Amino acid sequence: MLKKLSSSIYYLPNQDENERPTLGLVCGDDYSLVIDAGNSVEHARDFINQIEKLHVPPIKYLVITHAHWDHFLGMNEFDATIIGNTLTNQLIRDWGESLKLNIPDISFEKSLTVDVGNKICQIERVRSTHTDDSTVVFVPDEKVLFLGDSAYGRTRKSLFHYDQDMLLPMIEDIKKYDADYFLLGHESICDLKEMNTYWDELSLANQATQSESIESALEQFKTNHYREPNENELFFIKAFVNDHMLKSQ
Repeated sequence: MLKKLSSSIYYLPNQDENERPTLGLVCGDDYSLVIDAGNSVEHARDFINQIEKLHVPPIKYLVITHAHWDHFLGMNEFDATIIGNTLTNQLIRDWGESLKLNIPDISFEKSLTVDVGNKICQIERVRSTHTDDSTVVFVPDEKVLFLGDSAYGRTRKSLFHYDQDMLLPMIEDIKKYDADYFLLGHESICDLKEMNTYWDELSLANQATQSESIESALEQFKTNHYREPNENELFFIKAFVNDHMLKSQ
């Protein structure tokens, strides 16, 4: 069911049991903009049907945050101008050859600003530990940032990891936005306090992990902070250890 964040911003929460990520809607005076298309025709239609009940301005734009299937496979259901960064759009074109997907209409290299009628949406590519093609959507007057999956790690060779080389650049890129609310692909919504806690725990785990040894990382964490890592920090430490393992192969 659609959730209302403000008079102009709504979101369809993630459903991890169905591999459905969060989908977003920004409504201006003239048009509406959608963030991500869903993981299937059914997901997209469910979203569109719920939007139609709101009687908001027509959807004119669809932004794809990155080229992972669960974020774009529903794109053909939208009668909208499809926007993605150049790498995302190339990856979708590659998928589209076999899946008969619509070709994205607008490509941008670094950033693009869209006005849907007294409502500005800043669409920007950011550095990310999740993909090389991550895009975020910022609504400045609402202080709302749609992150897609950009703040997450990734899985390679069956190992979930955060790329340590990209961690601090990612945090720098995302923290520059003056946002109070953050819409994530698989947690739905976080406030600024929750987001800062996430960055802090990631950073502490990153600082403690310098090798493939989890024992060494745990000992370093205790030396640095005079305590054991909490559940989240332990998860992140294991992910950074995996990153060292992958880079040593």
